Amino acid sequence: EMANKAAEDSPPSGRFVSRDQQTARQLLRSRRRELIDRLSPGTVRALSDTLYEQHIISHNEMEDIQSERTREGMARCLLSVMETRSWEECVEFARLLSRTEGIKDVGRKLLENAVEAMILMTETN
Repeated sequence: EMANKAAEDSPPSGRFVSRDQQTARQLLRSRRRELIDRLSPGTVRALSDTLYEQHIISHNEMEDIQSERTREGMARCLLSVMETRSWEECVEFARLLSRTEGIKDVGRKLLENAVEAMILMTETN
């Protein structure tokens, strides 16, 4: 179901987006509201530092995320950046969330959804 929804997503501004990227975006959007409600500024800072250290986001993106003035703004910015990443990077982000205090349950749900989506992707290839 998620893979089908992802395939229906139109690419932003005419840019080609692979099916994996569409599925990754759909995965993150499935928990977007929950993540925005629950990510604290400290958690967003720690996650964005780690994502930068792992070369998943750029220094400028990390600064953009951390310069947001509100808790919700920081969370939204982090998720918007991650929605542009590859499938593998989004799964790594879910893995990081699943090991982060206060948000572990959402990270685990994302990982479960990722496994379901990977099964669907292999069945449809």
